[in-house]
Amino acid sequence: MGGWRGRPAGVALSVDRRVRARRRPRLRLSGAGRGAAGQPDRPSAGALARRAGLRALATGETAAEASGVPVGAYRLLVFAVSAAFAGLAGGIYSFFLGYLAPGSFPVLLSIEYVVMAVVGGLGSIGGALLGAALITVVVQLLTTLATQPGMPSYAPSVLSYAVYALLLIAVVLFVPKGIVPTLRRSS
Repeated sequence: MGGWRGRPAGVALSVDRRVRARRRPRLRLSGAGRGAAGQPDRPSAGALARRAGLRALATGETAAEASGVPVGAYRLLVFAVSAAFAGLAGGIYSFFLGYLAPGSFPVLLSIEYVVMAVVGGLGSIGGALLGAALITVVVQLLTTLATQPGMPSYAPSVLSYAVYALLLIAVVLFVPKGIVPTLRRSS
């Protein structure tokens, strides 16, 4: 039946950014009716070019720019997508918490997240999961140790900073890509 603005249902407009000679992006139809009968649609050349452009940008910014990848546009796109996910996570967090204040996000928490990513391995989901699990166990051990009788009240934060610094130094010196990428490379 009729879709949005008179187009058939299942057909969407997408912007083709491959055209660099013209300044205006051209619109093309995609969706239902593009593939052969009974065959799923293949990724468009534009989608493949974007994927290749992002991979080239991740490999080397100078090389990507030399091969014609719009580095500034892709960096802006990646920043916007990551900000959208961070905003979504913050919205969900505030919904469940019910109250947010600047004290809800101490500096030590940000350092903890960076240490989780670096220890596990940047750029891999398995590394993020392993890093989060290891640092969560370390935080629990430090909390148990620092709240023993006779310890000063500032001991948990001081111990956390010290252990995070030692962990970062050890990981950067001995496994610079993180634990999971190093394990994958060795096996």
